[in-house]
Amino acid sequence: LEAAYQNKSRSFDFLVDGEKLNSNGSIIPPYQSDEWTLYNHVGRSLTAGSNISLVNTPDASLPPILNAMELFKLIKSGLTNGTNEND
Repeated sequence: LEAAYQNKSRSFDFLVDGEKLNSNGSIIPPYQSDEWTLYNHVGRSLTAGSNISLVNTPDASLPPILNAMELFKLIKSGLTNGTNEND
């Protein structure tokens, strides 16, 4: 399986509400690394209503990939308990 990915690359842009947030170039996560996180590269928090898009760059041969924890870290500051205490 590893040989199948040897000549493949993963690179993508991260858009929120149509705005590209990775201003330092395309996101290229290191192969088989768990040390890279999107949270450290976006530079802003998101809200629960944000429209998130992961867009392949033209030279990418693998699709974008993220895990749910990375997205949760970006939106957790915008989440509320969902209840109005005065109700």
